[in-house]
Amino acid sequence: MMKRPWLRVWNMYFVRRVVFLAVPLFLLWGCAQFIGEHSLSISQTELQSRMATHFPLQRKVLEVFQFTVDTPVLTLQPEAHRVATRLSVLLQDRLQGREYRGSVNLGFGLRFDPEEQGLRMVNVSVDSLQIEGLSHNAQKAVALLGPLLAQDKLEDQLIYRFKPEDLRRAALLGYSVSTIDVTPQGVSVRLAAKP
Repeated sequence: MMKRPWLRVWNMYFVRRVVFLAVPLFLLWGCAQFIGEHSLSISQTELQSRMATHFPLQRKVLEVFQFTVDTPVLTLQPEAHRVATRLSVLLQDRLQGREYRGSVNLGFGLRFDPEEQGLRMVNVSVDSLQIEGLSHNAQKAVALLGPLLAQDKLEDQLIYRFKPEDLRRAALLGYSVSTIDVTPQGVSVRLAAKP
């Protein structure tokens, strides 16, 4: 059999060319995976369970009333870009030693808090507030003051904290939170390259 030294040289030349071209293409393909926007998805169930860990919330009102809200039940409102929740309410009259139970229905938007690495309630609105067992005059007062107090006490409340690994990799790659969208399945937190 006849040896062909030029074939061997040509094969080595061909292999080097392929490697020389393939390595940069592979690196570009790998980098392209991180170009553009990416997102973290939070399901409604996960958001509700994480939100529940921040409750019950207790707030004093005029040093006379103890206002406790607990047991959030979430409903997503993607068309309004908001989240609705129903909370159970316990209102304790510290002067008379009475307790009143009821519920409050809230709507709110979400904002990212970079210091806490979490989501906070913003633009809280009270859709309804019902407290059982109050006199007619007290019910009127609650109807007027309740929404203001609920907004004041719940605005900017932390309801979801990301796990450290959720955002650490994105930060290492030069990404940060850009927008937060409410979807029918949950919340989508979009990540974009830092400017």
